[in-house]
Amino acid sequence: KTNFAATESYKLLRTKLQYAFSDDKKCHVFMVSSAMAGEGKSLTSVNFAYHVAQLKKRVLLIDCDLRQPTLAEKVQMPKTPGLAEYLAGCAELKDAIQKGNPDTVGADVDVMVAGTNPPNPIELLNSEKMARMIESLRDTYECIILDLPPVCEVSDALVISKLVDGAILITRQNYCNRNAFKEAISQLEFINTKILGVAVAEPVE
Repeated sequence: KTNFAATESYKLLRTKLQYAFSDDKKCHVFMVSSAMAGEGKSLTSVNFAYHVAQLKKRVLLIDCDLRQPTLAEKVQMPKTPGLAEYLAGCAELKDAIQKGNPDTVGADVDVMVAGTNPPNPIELLNSEKMARMIESLRDTYECIILDLPPVCEVSDALVISKLVDGAILITRQNYCNRNAFKEAISQLEFINTKILGVAVAEPVE
């Protein structure tokens, strides 16, 4: 439920990312992050997933923010089971993936919420099980979008970056600290993450 200008912006983001790869991979995995909290990365992830699914592509949206997850609330879906339960061995993968809410993210998008906040989020995200999960899901989906914590606040996004094909960095106008933004770019480049681009969010009135 976005206005015309916002809808067109998300469509433009979708179109530009379609041309970001010259390979013939069946599925591409994107990570969406920001330098600081509150810049709109989760909202962008939801709308990006929705608009990619409009192209009749099989899309999976995963909340990888196991510390302060917001995706379940945004898409109005049950908070468990989710990624944390699966990685901890408390749920099967098929149970952790839910059909999207038709009124929020759309029924054509599958969603894996973060689940219960675990005591060891970075260990779970950096586990071999996480890597195997992403690789196996590439066989089922055409686009996988990972909503990750801010780069400058915790190192979760950095350990996940090795599993993705590219990163989208969200920054909010008149909000993000310039030094924090430069630091986020620097950290991603240091570990050779392919930065596909920066999406600038308008300031919240």
